[in-house]
Amino acid sequence: EKGVSDFLRAAAEVGKEAGGAEFVIAGRGPEEKRLAALAAELGIRDRVTFLFDYVPSASVIPVFDVFVSPSLEEGLGLGIIEAAACGKPVVATAVGGSFDAVADGKTGFIVPPGEPRAMAAKVLWLLSHPTEAAAMGTDAREFAAERFNISRAGKEYTELYREVSGG
Repeated sequence: EKGVSDFLRAAAEVGKEAGGAEFVIAGRGPEEKRLAALAAELGIRDRVTFLFDYVPSASVIPVFDVFVSPSLEEGLGLGIIEAAACGKPVVATAVGGSFDAVADGKTGFIVPPGEPRAMAAKVLWLLSHPTEAAAMGTDAREFAAERFNISRAGKEYTELYREVSGG
């Protein structure tokens, strides 16, 4: 459901044009060995770091140029919001809450799920347009601060509770 195989295929495409690109996959799961084998098969195993143990996102995301969420299914992806809050442009698939977390063309890009080439094309665009990517990252930070603000959410929930309770 996380689309990591698609990410690896996109990474292989990116690697063909962006020779120094490195890739990080975070999270544990039953697919670890298969994904490592796929990275080797695609010829990018030496450029992929698998973070199977928990690492705080605030210590990892700031070093990324681009954050990719290749999910095939997703609710509201926390990783997307964390990346935006860190000022990183996002490439996310058009599933679930991605439309709530990414302003397509402004804070990042939304691509069709299951299409590694589309994902790679947007990543390559961001890597080859650093000024625009930085502006998207700035917009992403502002977007996340506005849309996912805990104080604002608390006020909205309080107002909702008042509304539904009649008081």
